[in-house]
Amino acid sequence: SEARRILVPGGRLLVLDLLAHSEEWVREKLHHLQLGFTEADLEEKIRAAGFVQVKLQRAARDPAPPHFMTLVASATRPN
Repeated sequence: SEARRILVPGGRLLVLDLLAHSEEWVREKLHHLQLGFTEADLEEKIRAAGFVQVKLQRAARDPAPPHFMTLVASATRPN
């Protein structure tokens, strides 16, 4: 919602986060509040904030265990 508020009409949102995982150790060691997102959950949150033209894709998989997957989402603030 804050990103939508500060973007100009037609502005683009870009989100880079991890795909949902169960590695609890990242909460303490890396100070993560959320253990990633599923595609459906991230898309729902972006649309609920008022964005359109939402696109999501898995971008990269870490070759080292625990093989975190990067999730990239983009969207547009309506005019």
